[in-house]
Amino acid sequence: MAETALLATRRGFLALAAGTAVAATLPVAALAKSTPPQSLTLKGVGQVLVESRVLTIVSIDQSSRDVVVKTDNGDQFAYRIAPIVGSLAGYKPGEKVTVYIAPGAVTKLQKVDSGQKGLISQVQLDISATGPLPENFWGTSITMNVVLVDVNTDHKTVTFEGHDKLLRIIPAATPAVWNDIAQIQPGDLATITWIEAMAFIPKT
Repeated sequence: MAETALLATRRGFLALAAGTAVAATLPVAALAKSTPPQSLTLKGVGQVLVESRVLTIVSIDQSSRDVVVKTDNGDQFAYRIAPIVGSLAGYKPGEKVTVYIAPGAVTKLQKVDSGQKGLISQVQLDISATGPLPENFWGTSITMNVVLVDVNTDHKTVTFEGHDKLLRIIPAATPAVWNDIAQIQPGDLATITWIEAMAFIPKT
């Protein structure tokens, strides 16, 4: 339960401080020495908290840059690792990595009448979409089919479980997106797209 509730216990858009350094490509050794910030700023969203979890590498696809990882309880999923991380040759199955995630905002949501939950795409964003990010972080836009857990009309947020089994509570990016969210109910199946920042750093 601790893994699942990791993001649910904190509102990703209420943070205390912002990171300002522009991300740079670093080798694995340099990444390991960096200290990620506790919060950062995403363009159009504002300050968001940075959450972290330690995972074990299961497999690495050097071509697609998809890295399958697993939690301590055996849940497996894949992250698409941005080129900013550099070569993945230094990572090996069985090694521990720390993944840092800063949930941003929902940019699109549409109710669907049928289908299955699951990841549809992960697309890297450039800084024109996210604004400058701290060292080692990159922006990503994720689309998947989810079953909504909650819709909070007071805070204009939606709660759902991501492909990595983390529960996200994040706001709509625009009033138009919120209007779409407000039309659906918890338990509905929807195709949702959201942005977030993340970093993938070897655990030392």
